[in-house]
Amino acid sequence: EITSKCNLNCFFCFSPKHEREFIDSEVVFSVINQAYKMGVKRVRFTGGEPFMDSHLHDYVKYAKSLKMEGWINSNGTFTDNEHYIDIIKHADSILIPLHHYTPEGEAKITGNPYSFKNKLKTVLKIKRINPRVFLRAGTVINERNCDSFFNIFLFVRKELGLVHENYRLIHTDCEKSCLHSF
Repeated sequence: EITSKCNLNCFFCFSPKHEREFIDSEVVFSVINQAYKMGVKRVRFTGGEPFMDSHLHDYVKYAKSLKMEGWINSNGTFTDNEHYIDIIKHADSILIPLHHYTPEGEAKITGNPYSFKNKLKTVLKIKRINPRVFLRAGTVINERNCDSFFNIFLFVRKELGLVHENYRLIHTDCEKSCLHSF
């Protein structure tokens, strides 16, 4: 987690907002180097939103220079940033969260009416720029999407052609109904 900064406001987010803007780049390089020495083969950069860190490209390239894989968990909303494009070219895997299969449903979860559109635009851009990247979509199951889980899965797999990952069930009053839908 290289930053806690994020441009979305997902209601379930556990990242402490603005607790730390960015981790010092010397620390990140040191952690990558220590991981390499321990035999780690993959580094995953996440946050907050890791593309908000101007050093992300350097981190990914450094990991790659050590023959490590560079994985990124992004919220997928930085579609028009040239910095973003260069990082996509070097990444081995990118995760884009999709918590719903409609723009309205995604907006209720992320707090941003354009997040769905931007995420889809990013998926297409990633596929075009780096067709070899392992592109994944992740869903946090929660009270605002548990009744739509199957539709989300179908959208991600059939419409977008991505690997779909599920993340923790956010404990709410709908827990029983969510579990019954599986």
